[in-house]
Amino acid sequence: MARHAAIQLDRWRWWFPSGRLFRDRERDIDWRTLLLPNGGSAYQRRYLLRSAKDLMRALFDTAACKGELPAAGTVFGWFSLIRRLVRSMMAREVWLFADLRPDDMLDFLSGMRAADGVSPASPRTVWPAARLFMRMWDLRALYAGSLSFNPHAFEIEIRQIAARGAIGRWRPMAEDQALRLVRHAIEWVEEFGEHASELIHARCQMQPALQSLSRHAIEQRWKTFNAATELDSRLSRAREVLMMPQEHTALVINRLIQVTEGACVVSILFLTGMRSSELARLDVDCLQEESGSDGQADRFLAGVAAKHAGASKRWVICDPVPQIINQLRAMYRDMREDCGLRALLLRRSGVIPRGGPAERHQLAWDGHDVAKRLRAFALDQARRKQAPVASLHPHQARKTFAQFVVLRDKTALGSLAYHFGHVYESVTDGSYVGHDIELAKLISAENRQELARCLTDLLSVRTVGGRAGAALSLSLSLSLQQRAVGKGHAFAGKRAVAEMVERLIDQGVDLAPCSWGYCVYAKTLSACRGDDRGPSPVRRAPDVCAACANFAVTERHRAWWEERVRRDEAFLARRDVPAQTVAVVKRRLESACTVLQGLNRRVGAEVTKS
Repeated sequence: MARHAAIQLDRWRWWFPSGRLFRDRERDIDWRTLLLPNGGSAYQRRYLLRSAKDLMRALFDTAACKGELPAAGTVFGWFSLIRRLVRSMMAREVWLFADLRPDDMLDFLSGMRAADGVSPASPRTVWPAARLFMRMWDLRALYAGSLSFNPHAFEIEIRQIAARGAIGRWRPMAEDQALRLVRHAIEWVEEFGEHASELIHARCQMQPALQSLSRHAIEQRWKTFNAATELDSRLSRAREVLMMPQEHTALVINRLIQVTEGACVVSILFLTGMRSSELARLDVDCLQEESGSDGQADRFLAGVAAKHAGASKRWVICDPVPQIINQLRAMYRDMREDCGLRALLLRRSGVIPRGGPAERHQLAWDGHDVAKRLRAFALDQARRKQAPVASLHPHQARKTFAQFVVLRDKTALGSLAYHFGHVYESVTDGSYVGHDIELAKLISAENRQELARCLTDLLSVRTVGGRAGAALSLSLSLSLQQRAVGKGHAFAGKRAVAEMVERLIDQGVDLAPCSWGYCVYAKTLSACRGDDRGPSPVRRAPDVCAACANFAVTERHRAWWEERVRRDEAFLARRDVPAQTVAVVKRRLESACTVLQGLNRRVGAEVTKS
């Protein structure tokens, strides 16, 4: 391996800086853990160890040749796979990479398991291991006892093995469930945040005096502290909410602080869309405020991105995130002053260490601490009754945030991609909010409520235009007539509309909203020649939709069409416009007028009836 200033090597350990995201703390690879404790001769063990080290050097050097050192996570991923492969070889009495055969590789990949230890590993687990074999072949001249067969020739078999495992995707929480969870988190911080800060402060104030006392004296001090804390009515309230009526005071205090930390984590993750490692990396001065172009104050969280080589990043925030950040500042203020750390989030670890930098670094949170606190709040017994959550992962909060944004503004995909740090909108669209969100079908379980609201809008308004709008109105009239025959009256109230909305959803109706109307999508009637996934994002346009049998428009969209008419009329009033352009704009103007005439006829019909 090329010796770089950032890497230290000795016989058994290699140290790597973990980068800005992990506060540049050093992580190490311990080669003593590579081999199984027993098996093989001393020569075989030494040679296999040497081969593995040479392979790691080759992987590192080829990656470094691209211009920058590979991330620490990548390096440790390589080591983990190499160790797993080496131990599998030792179990088979294979002591050279050169002695591996294609069947050994395929057996190794087939034997990989998911986290439960039973299910086949997912493609995301199998393919990194398969790519390691491929890299071992490509770099065969750079390490001893190199692989003797070409794994690229077995790609079909590898694909078959990878296809056995299910691709696990963290799904966003249901919107109503997520909103309840966030609301409870905010209410918890408002009720218990100050008390939790006071308890941490009081504990920190006691720590210096405890270091010189005997164990018995320390126990007496804590008994006195717990007795005084029990006199506070707020702790009684905490016992009630946490369902810990008889537990020891220290356990209740620890649980109260942990759940309060979890409430803060829930609020930040669900309202910013940050990754867990990005939240753990925030410093105490992360909250920033700038004056916007409209004179209002824009607020941000400044930190380090989980990707892009630890680049600096800012997240736009709104209330109550600043209040939550201030709460976390207050909770750990004493610990920061004692340890000289700038981290926003610190571990509460008994006696605060006063040792060297390596010890102090361990007090800062990492992604696992974030996940632990998130579950401590979300899966709390009291929470399960109000907003039941079976399981929760921090990435679900990120996806739920994306759902919050896009379901409220279908045009916000670009801004959301920028907020997430995605270079391409397609990454945000495909992995977080679904394909082509503006034209997305709203039939899935997550957006069934929005589909119902859109259908209710179409069926409830007195005036609706478009051929699909007329068809829906006729369908509602027929439904009301059937109700009249069956029940003796034709009451067109909310219940009748709601029943029809549910029936349409159950029948699989697809609805694609846009700025100029609704597409009640049916593939066979689609003027834009859409496919099974929905309307065509390329051919779909106002002029095409206006003449389509799937199109419906309500009073909500009148302003859009009236503005289009005004704009086209102003354009045609110009004298320097070519005849061909005039013809195109006239057709567009006629299309807009036709849509508005359809709305106006229905308005006139309603007036005549009344």
